[in-house]
Amino acid sequence: MTSNASYVLFSDLGGAVKRIAMQFAPFLFQDADRRAVYASLLGEFGCTTHVSVLIDATQADLFDDWVSGLALKCTVVPVPVPGDELGKIRVWIRDSFLCAMEGSTRRYLRPSSSKDEDGSQAQWLGQFDGTTVEPVNVHLDGGDCLVGLGIWFVGAQAVWHTADMEGQTCTYPEALARIGAIQGQLPFVVGYKVANIRNKFQWLLSELRYKAREAAAERSEVRPLSGLFPGLVITLTILRQVLFFLMNQDELTQTWAHVDLIFCPTGRKKGDKHTILVAQAQDGNEADGQNDRLNAVADHLTSQGFDVQRNPTFFVVSDEYILGYNNVIMQTNPDIVWLPQFGGKYAVEDERNVEIWEGLGYEVRKIPGCLAFAKSQGAIRCLTNVVERY
Repeated sequence: MTSNASYVLFSDLGGAVKRIAMQFAPFLFQDADRRAVYASLLGEFGCTTHVSVLIDATQADLFDDWVSGLALKCTVVPVPVPGDELGKIRVWIRDSFLCAMEGSTRRYLRPSSSKDEDGSQAQWLGQFDGTTVEPVNVHLDGGDCLVGLGIWFVGAQAVWHTADMEGQTCTYPEALARIGAIQGQLPFVVGYKVANIRNKFQWLLSELRYKAREAAAERSEVRPLSGLFPGLVITLTILRQVLFFLMNQDELTQTWAHVDLIFCPTGRKKGDKHTILVAQAQDGNEADGQNDRLNAVADHLTSQGFDVQRNPTFFVVSDEYILGYNNVIMQTNPDIVWLPQFGGKYAVEDERNVEIWEGLGYEVRKIPGCLAFAKSQGAIRCLTNVVERY
């Protein structure tokens, strides 16, 4: 394995986007709402940006016809994938691999955590552009890895999952060191402490429910609390996970699928403090304790010396997903942010987030229709992976 090598991970705040990778799943030709988000995003890339798009080889003509009708400024280069292999992939292209430099050479790093078990997305792109794919022996999805200017961040669950890797269990500090070895610098950890949660009983019940939904396939274990949550399986594994943090309240945890849904570096400073954004759920969300968690994230990062600003979001309690306003694409020189917009009853939150980024000095390019991806716990950062910058 190569986890002891030092790379330089691509910054989310690096120079202008030169090439960005996307994956156009076969089902998108039957999903107009999601396809429209891709069209909007492609339409907001300029003439200096190339977009490498993984497509099903059998749909090459359909894809070409669709792109030709969009009147794009950017250059779209399809990367055909043979057979029906692309349709089998169930992981965001952002999560499948990390982009890094080793000296002057670009590498695609594939963490052990990737749900793309054989590294197909990175391999297909690597075969297309000549980039070597190298394994890194950590559990680190791209959605839990954000790189700023001189600093980087990982989600708390990435550290815990690395510590619990089969056959390689280790302590939390050891796991953090393994992750830090990727580029020879310890990351800051994004998460919250249960000690900072006000309503711990509410937190306990909702955490059990969230984790049960995430692990719905685990139906063979004992169900000691199934009566409290009809239709959901509360396994002993889930119960142990939640009770661990209730009994060790100063340990960092995270609720959300990935921290890039609720957190974002900005490339700005207030004095000597890096300015970061942490989401804040709007009125009507307190019933599920979202702001309890989000405020605790803000508290932790403030204690680490960051200038924390809050940006509005909304947690949809009925379906248990958060609007990923922080799931953005950024660049510098010129300073541009591509910002998810969710529309409809979220128009106020849409506009307020635009104002925040404009106040930070960015040109904002709005990408409408992102509600189509919200239930899948993602937005435009998840849909893309920047593989080259100017």
